[in-house]
Amino acid sequence: MAERANLSNESVAQILNKDSNQFRRWLRQMNLFSRIFYICFLSSVRKSGNMTHTQ
Repeated sequence: MAERANLSNESVAQILNKDSNQFRRWLRQMNLFSRIFYICFLSSVRKSGNMTHTQ
């Protein structure tokens, strides 16, 4: 019983480790996407601000 529990705990740890690695990778991609979106948003705000200033 103890050996089985140990094996199941190891497999659970491996699964959790894989999930956390995928989650970190996804988080990194989302971070990059959010940065690009934020930069585009800032540039569009600056453009609209310049247009309102020129008018």
